[in-house]
Formats: sequence, structure tokens, C-alpha cells
Amino acid sequence: MRKKTIFVFLGIIENSLGQLLMTKRDEEELPDAHGKWEFPSGKVKFAETPSRP
Repeated sequence: MRKKTIFVFLGIIENSLGQLLMTKRDEEELPDAHGKWEFPSGKVKFAETPSRP
């Protein structure tokens, strides 16, 4: 069995009032995740390089 490596990046965005940016998942096909809150994130595929804006 070949193991797959996934790099996950997460950033927390906070405004001057101390409020955090979060997203609510809308994936009815994934009942365990649907409707739950999460921090925005992303994945980098093999041979891609992460970049900063």
C-alpha cells in the first residue's frame, strides 16, 4: 500500500474587533461534516509549491 502525503495549510484571520473568520460547510453528501463550522484552509498537491500573497 502506497502512503499519500498531503500538506494542509491553515490561516486564522482576525479583525480589529477580535472576530475570527470561519466558514460553515455545505456538503449534504458528507453528513458528519455538513453544517459544521471550520477555519478556511487549503491543500497543496505533490509537486505544487505553497505561496504567500
